[in-house]
Amino acid sequence: VQLIQGARYDLRNQELLTTYRNRSNPAQATEEHAFSLLLSGSNPMADNEEMLDELITRADDQVLLISAVGSSLIAQYRSYLSNNSDLEIISLETAEDDACDLVGLRNEIRETSAFLFVDNDPDVLKSFLADTETGQTLQKQLMRNDQVIAMVGNDARLAGAHFISNNQGDELNAYRGRLTIESGLGLLSTSIVMPDAFDPSSTDFYENNSAGVQYALITERLGYGMYINEKSYLTYEPVDGKTMLSSSGRYAAILMQNSSQQGGVASQPVNSSGDTRNVVDRLTGY
Repeated sequence: VQLIQGARYDLRNQELLTTYRNRSNPAQATEEHAFSLLLSGSNPMADNEEMLDELITRADDQVLLISAVGSSLIAQYRSYLSNNSDLEIISLETAEDDACDLVGLRNEIRETSAFLFVDNDPDVLKSFLADTETGQTLQKQLMRNDQVIAMVGNDARLAGAHFISNNQGDELNAYRGRLTIESGLGLLSTSIVMPDAFDPSSTDFYENNSAGVQYALITERLGYGMYINEKSYLTYEPVDGKTMLSSSGRYAAILMQNSSQQGGVASQPVNSSGDTRNVVDRLTGY
């Protein structure tokens, strides 16, 4: 149980005595999808070789690489896949306009079951998927059964229903109540994903990362929060009618389940400007 200003908890009976008006229970309780996801915690290619090897073993005969125009990272990923597999590698750069001569690429997308997202701008990618013919073709293909979708580092946060967009901006954003929650791609429809969660070399964004997931769980009524660390990745997959989540790589991952019914948001100012922390309370624990 996490308590905010004015909340009371009975330690003997293990009961929260504060009643909140806002419901915080998940609007959707479970994740049930027929595709597989590989979500990594950091951007550098050297951090993700193990995940790429898993993608290679799961792919059939080709893989589609999706990246921003002029990405500085995509060449390294293409090189690794080329040097370590016999897969046909297809590249797609996301842009807000769509050329008519991409009909051949759209046909290739329809025949692809393995995808790798690297170094995308969230706004451009979302616009591309929603507003262009090629993006809409890709969106439909991603949701088909038996697809495997890998998302690298910052792109992994887009897998969820929502993500925190400014957790690595100002290290005091959570303290000052300025974290921003944006819509993700919704591949995981009741989850939020936090890559690069707890950098072992720097604690600058620990509060933003830790608070942001919990804040979104309560305010957006999500079911799950996932923290992924650098040089590590999560695998989401359907197995024998069950939904399985496993962690691989150097560091452990953290899964939070929102089992609350009612929750509250901090209202106590932290400074003379009236800023309130992005901190939440809930009637039952995670």
